Amino acid sequence: MLDDKYIALLDDYLDGNLNQEEADKLLSEINSNPDLKELLDILAFSRESIRMSGHKETVNKIYREFEKEQSNQSPKGKVVKFKPFGWVIGIAATMTLLLVGNYWVQNLPNSLYQEKYIAYEIPTMRSDGDEEKILETHFKNKSWDSVTKGVSIEEPDRKILFLAAVSYFELGDDTNAILYLNKLKKINADSQEKLFEDEIDYYLFLSYLKSENYEAAKSTMAQIVSNPKHTYHGSFGIDDRIKIFALDLFKP
Repeated sequence: MLDDKYIALLDDYLDGNLNQEEADKLLSEINSNPDLKELLDILAFSRESIRMSGHKETVNKIYREFEKEQSNQSPKGKVVKFKPFGWVIGIAATMTLLLVGNYWVQNLPNSLYQEKYIAYEIPTMRSDGDEEKILETHFKNKSWDSVTKGVSIEEPDRKILFLAAVSYFELGDDTNAILYLNKLKKINADSQEKLFEDEIDYYLFLSYLKSENYEAAKSTMAQIVSNPKHTYHGSFGIDDRIKIFALDLFKP
């Protein structure tokens, strides 16, 4: 395992900031440690790719972002660990793809959305009234317009409000989907009983992604990933977080 001191050491080595004694000591360790050698190669490759494309500062931002994320998610006082096959490789691969041109960036949001999209299915549960039964029937029949037209943003019933939010999402009306989902988050925040909490986060992420609000998508994804008990915790890998971060940075 390599801790974060090696990232700084290798950066200093590549920048020529080490004296001869420090450089010789590091090179000796690199020659005896295949993981460290691989990490150096990855960092060197990433730097050269970014230098050639004029985005060196971008990769530095990504490094800092993931160093901060790893530190925030680690117990206080614990040394942060980095794996050569983890986020550094993801950054290198992502930035290399960006060198090909803007085609990847232009098509990534849709491909990422298609990869993550999960249609919501109403679980078997008792309906509290005729209105809910009617809306559930419309929802199951994918009559999205029939669901949304009768539900106000001031609707107090969270189940009805959630069905309307997902229906707006399915209609491609991301503005209203986000509006209704955030209203649900506010109601949950003021209530002891939390309803549809994980689903709200997930559909907010998808709605932000579709509407190209990558900063909000990144923040929502981070909330999901930071909670091991979240229903959708395992839906996102390190590569997904790198992609969203890159989209946010390279948004036209």
